[in-house]
Amino acid sequence: INFTHDLIKSGYKIIDIKAVKLKHILAVVKYWQDKKLSAASIKNRLSALRKLSDLIHKPQLIPKNTDLNIGKRN
Repeated sequence: INFTHDLIKSGYKIIDIKAVKLKHILAVVKYWQDKKLSAASIKNRLSALRKLSDLIHKPQLIPKNTDLNIGKRN
């Protein structure tokens, strides 16, 4: 996924990945939803972001899919 590219398109600029906060995640999820990505695609991207959040020692950064209003996979 190109999280940083989508984040920039959402109006944010991140220089250091460790500076990512919940507001950035919410903005990118909204961007993906506005782009009409499928629930499965969004969930796959969030899964990758969860792995990244573990690597940068922020395991609680990404909310649950249900908290983000991500529907069921079709």
